[in-house]
Amino acid sequence: MASGKIQNILSMIFIFGFIQCSVFFQKQEAPLAIPPINPGDNLSISKIVKRHKSGHREILATGPEAMRYIFYRAGCMDGSSLVGLLQHEWKPDSQLEKWTGACKSMKSDSIYFRITHPGNPTKYKEFGDTTLSYLRKAEEEQNIAWFQKAIEYEPALADARLNLFQSEVDKKNCKKAKRHLDIFLQLSPGFPQNYQLKSYYRKSCK
Repeated sequence: MASGKIQNILSMIFIFGFIQCSVFFQKQEAPLAIPPINPGDNLSISKIVKRHKSGHREILATGPEAMRYIFYRAGCMDGSSLVGLLQHEWKPDSQLEKWTGACKSMKSDSIYFRITHPGNPTKYKEFGDTTLSYLRKAEEEQNIAWFQKAIEYEPALADARLNLFQSEVDKKNCKKAKRHLDIFLQLSPGFPQNYQLKSYYRKSCK
């Protein structure tokens, strides 16, 4: 009899504990999603990309994976492609992260990245979880709208900016086209066809 009573008590404790745990987990709210850093592509160009006092580029990015993608897509300042990353280091005095890479021209180049949410793992993962899927869809579906979505989460994407420029200038949306072109030219100042892009814009948007 005693063992039966103990068993009943243990069962009641288990059920009560289970109910308490269920209530606890039900009350837990999902972590708030961090909104995109560039909704409507409204950030000023100087917040997205500008020239660092060292002469190198200073670019806004959400995290390491995004920085890698941005550097490879933007290429080196002399117009050659980036063939490998050499090192990266955090600069506590300026709150910037300096990435240095090897260029196809046999030179090295650096980009100073401003991280939007330093130390935030959710934001660091956002590029791989969200932005990259938009870029892949844009390529697979040949749909420019996905590039537009991508730059709301990561505004310094050279490939997205170039594609958006071409789309907007063809539609005679000259103001939007110029913004995309200006950002692209600062991201990839040595791009071999930069003169042709400027000429195309001037002819299309007289």
